[in-house]
Amino acid sequence: MEDILASIRKILSEDEEEEAKQQAAQAPEPEPEPEPEPEWEPEPEPEPEPAWEPEPEPEPEPEPEPEDDVLELTDDMLLPDEPEPEPEPAWEPEPEPAPAPPPPHPAPRPASPDSLLSPRAADSSATALAELSAAVARGRALGLGAGHTTLEEIVKELLRPILKEWLDNHLPGMVERMVRQEMERLVNRAENQ
Repeated sequence: MEDILASIRKILSEDEEEEAKQQAAQAPEPEPEPEPEPEWEPEPEPEPEPAWEPEPEPEPEPEPEPEDDVLELTDDMLLPDEPEPEPEPAWEPEPEPAPAPPPPHPAPRPASPDSLLSPRAADSSATALAELSAAVARGRALGLGAGHTTLEEIVKELLRPILKEWLDNHLPGMVERMVRQEMERLVNRAENQ
């Protein structure tokens, strides 16, 4: 292991040295800027020269490029072996609540002369449909993913803005048309009597 790390370090240092040599060879020397030609100005009166002249500041030397840090791998950096995590328990669906007792049968209503069903048959059919509706509602509440959101809730959220826009555009015309038709029907009935 140490031999491998040593050879990797050696290769990296050789590559860095070669790159530094290539960059030094490829870097063109900057051309000195040409001095601008002085504009003609009347010569000012000569001022007396000071006795002492400060030395010009030397140009700062270019800073050497920082070398890339080489990460040395040691045994201290090795991660300790972690025990395998305990397997998560299998997902178990929540127990279904006990079905609600069927509502008491309402008192039979008198049969209307136009009805095809007897009051007893109509009541038993209504009870069966109510139970079916409750079962469908329970089936719709199956959660997706983590069980927090149902498919029905997602669809409602997505359809709400679309339905709102459609109702805003079409409902006033529909109501107006239906009211007009009903009024015409009432007027026709009144005229026929």
